[in-house]
Amino acid sequence: MSERASTESLMSRRLESLIDAVNRINTLRPLNELLLEIANEGARALDAQRCTVWMFDRDRNELYTRVAMGIPDEPLRMPADCGIAGDVLRTGRLSNVPDASTDPRFNPTLGQGPDFKTRSMLAVPMITRDGQSIGVFQILNKNDGTPFDEADERLAQAFTSATAVAVQNAREFEEVKRDRDALDSTNARLQVTLEHSFCASEIVGNSPQIQAVLDTARRVSDTDVSVMVTGESGTGKTLLAKCLHFSSRRRNKPFIDVNCAAIPDTLLEAELFGIEKGVATGVERRVGKLEAAHGGTIFLDEIADMSLATQAKILRVVQEKRFERVGSQRTRSVDVRILSATHRNLAEEIRAGRFREDLFYRLNVVTLHLPPLRERREDIPAMALRILDRLRQRFGRSATGFSPPALKHLAAYDWPGNVRELENEISRSLILAVDRPELGLDDLSEKIRGVTLPTAAAAGDPAAGGTLPERVESLERRMIDDARRAAAGNKSQMARLLGLSREGLRKKLLRYGLA
Repeated sequence: MSERASTESLMSRRLESLIDAVNRINTLRPLNELLLEIANEGARALDAQRCTVWMFDRDRNELYTRVAMGIPDEPLRMPADCGIAGDVLRTGRLSNVPDASTDPRFNPTLGQGPDFKTRSMLAVPMITRDGQSIGVFQILNKNDGTPFDEADERLAQAFTSATAVAVQNAREFEEVKRDRDALDSTNARLQVTLEHSFCASEIVGNSPQIQAVLDTARRVSDTDVSVMVTGESGTGKTLLAKCLHFSSRRRNKPFIDVNCAAIPDTLLEAELFGIEKGVATGVERRVGKLEAAHGGTIFLDEIADMSLATQAKILRVVQEKRFERVGSQRTRSVDVRILSATHRNLAEEIRAGRFREDLFYRLNVVTLHLPPLRERREDIPAMALRILDRLRQRFGRSATGFSPPALKHLAAYDWPGNVRELENEISRSLILAVDRPELGLDDLSEKIRGVTLPTAAAAGDPAAGGTLPERVESLERRMIDDARRAAAGNKSQMARLLGLSREGLRKKLLRYGLA
């Protein structure tokens, strides 16, 4: 066999060995295992005595090695601008050193020992697919004692290009795993708090309206049916959505709350579905809220503020559980339960062409309507006491209740801001009032103190004036009206709330002309 044929045969065998090594390396994920394999396979493929993999620590501006064959386990570190490896990292160019002892860049204190002396060296920069230098691949001393030649350089560059990608993938995998472990740990710590903070017991009220809502919520909580929560701002729609989630079999999975009104429409799609890297200058890959909620629940608050284009994409998620990130052609699957909420009249929004009718029917399988406080005044004292108990601990105050006049004025006020406004009022009173066992009327704001209290007759008090039949009729009319609102007109549910048979309810409605 001629010398040329022999050289080509040797080169072919080395290439095959190199390909096998790269294939094995690309199956590894833990970074330490990967670097060790790179060192071993690199030395074998290039027929060298040793191999060192230097990694670049950008924050400390240092080169360090987790893996250096023949060197103790503790990592070596050196400034990133020192030595042959530092020069290769800075310039991004391969360096072939036939005689290390004559190279002024060579640091004889690194990697030397009584049983090993560096004679020749080949150092190749590890450059990722996006052009960043992440380290230096360094091989030392050919086994046959000759310097490294051009064939060795080509093999080393090919090997390093492939392994740099594997190292980058492994580092990203470690970062994602570290972040995921931290999130899992945080979620585990918060889970108990969340389950106690957002259970049905937090929704205070004994009125027929709120009891009907809670009864329906209990029935649907452990299903995957889509629920739409309606009601004025501040009535507790988000709290009810959390109750549904933490009472369901998805309770150990994420609950993701997206306020569609708070996010500009141009950004909402990327926020929901995620975005791919490079869609625009400086844009990094980002996972959307839908993916983050996988296995759990996503709550789309103020969904009426969503554009028609985004509504169409949400409809596909509801129907097919599939979507694409912004800038991606890859279709992804997701398992989420979708809850939604709005303070608007969606029937009017549909007629005006601002909301898709097909999406409405997909999301509105079950409706839970939270009535405003002015329609369930009997719940206000209990709610005020619950809020006071929570806030006094936060503010370090001793007040445990309200004076009777204060409670009467709280119940008489209309609360246009609903529960949110009630909480703000109690917070203000606690902070500004003299610290004592109860909050009095003088501790409340002027708008509450100035409210006109209803007379007994205006309040529908059975003890008010009038004949017995008149008082009975007034009370029955009021209870029927309350039950109608609570049951959204459903006569079977109205009858159950009133303790009547359906036929008994029908007769009452006919008697009072309410049918």
